[in-house]
Amino acid sequence: MDRVAEASSKSQGAYRLILGMITEGSLPAGARINVAQLSGELDMSAVPIREALKLLEAEGLVEVLHNQGARVAAFDPVEYKEASELHAVLEAYAARISQPTLPSGTIDALRQANHDLREAFQDFEPHAFSEASIRFHSLLYAGCTNSALIELLTKGRLRIAAMRSAQLAFTPRRMEILLREHDEIIDMLESGADGGQLEEALRAHQILNLEDTLSRRVQLANPLS
Repeated sequence: MDRVAEASSKSQGAYRLILGMITEGSLPAGARINVAQLSGELDMSAVPIREALKLLEAEGLVEVLHNQGARVAAFDPVEYKEASELHAVLEAYAARISQPTLPSGTIDALRQANHDLREAFQDFEPHAFSEASIRFHSLLYAGCTNSALIELLTKGRLRIAAMRSAQLAFTPRRMEILLREHDEIIDMLESGADGGQLEEALRAHQILNLEDTLSRRVQLANPLS
């Protein structure tokens, strides 16, 4: 591997690790990012970490302040709403067009992911919760062959998860409903339900998740209201 490729590989590795820390909440919104400390924790030099921070800054997940270093971007409800609404439309469409070609074993994998989501929520494990959520929603369009759409969805889901970081995003009441909706969506896929109905159900599910997350944020910001 030449030096340019090696440097790029290290930067991408640092990017994935830091993104994971933001997504699981160990680097919550507004947290200062100490490059020297990260260098020790990730066992790599400061150079790839700074390059990774530039990539995260370009995606709006990190803010680099003049003479103040970097910090995780604060939660922006408008940005979160817009990103989530777009993702809901794209994911529902991807699930619809991939429904006829879902790989064998996808239904069982979806049920396992939903089970893992429940356990992670009950055990208050943000990292496991985020991983299971991403796994579940990625499986919904496992039969999609549109590479550009898959790339948009992958980046979008990670970005949304990062913006929603630092806590389990949903209220217990919403979580119970969410898991039931997941079961209903799985049943629709298994029974070969009409693609339009599947797309509508999945889009509505995502919008309800968005509304619950924003409501929870308001409650946390105004605990006495």
